[in-house]
Amino acid sequence: MVNYHLIHKDRMAAELEFAPEGGSLLSIKRVSETQLLPLSCQNQPDKLKYWWAHRAVSKHQGTIKQFYGISSSGFQRGKP
Repeated sequence: MVNYHLIHKDRMAAELEFAPEGGSLLSIKRVSETQLLPLSCQNQPDKLKYWWAHRAVSKHQGTIKQFYGISSSGFQRGKP
């Protein structure tokens, strides 16, 4: 198990325990300041597991470059 602190600016919101492989949130060790948690979790800190699992970058994110008109080199194409 690997412990991390969820920090907002310089204040600790919570201490979380993650799986060493895969990065899934295993448990919430301690909540220090509820008002610093993500908005969807402030009333129910147990929702942090759902929040963490659904904030990951999609494996299909590569197509977003096409949507925004960014070439594979990273430079934005000019508009006609």
